[in-house]
Amino acid sequence: MISSRKLLKNGCELVFADVETFEDGSCPSRVSAVLLGEAFCSAKRSSGIDDLISLLKLANCRYFCCAGRFAEEMHDRIDEYLLQLDESDEILFTTTFHRDEPYSDTASYFLCCTSLLAEPEKEHLFLAILDNDEAKDNLLEGELLAVSK
Repeated sequence: MISSRKLLKNGCELVFADVETFEDGSCPSRVSAVLLGEAFCSAKRSSGIDDLISLLKLANCRYFCCAGRFAEEMHDRIDEYLLQLDESDEILFTTTFHRDEPYSDTASYFLCCTSLLAEPEKEHLFLAILDNDEAKDNLLEGELLAVSK
């Protein structure tokens, strides 16, 4: 379920969703960047995430950010899957992982240091998939809200 939306100062939108939101195959029609939190990376590391990544790619998502202790593993799986889908020589996506970094740094990087901000003419949607029952994801959500002020 999409739990909240926040309009950012630069006109972009930050949307928070829980881990199960996209299991029915639905996804916002446009997503510029996604942050996959601790609970998502932990839950999906042993099962396929291909359906969600395909949905996000169809929504034109170009930036995938993974946080938490399984972030590097999830980052590698996303890279492998997207490279299989992309038949061109041009890479049209970026993935990063933030395993041991402070959540304030991860939040700041996700919202402020992407190449998407070099495209101010576009309305970007930043999607954070977090689990409100996971303490680490709650901390990360708090940092995202702090950075977005």
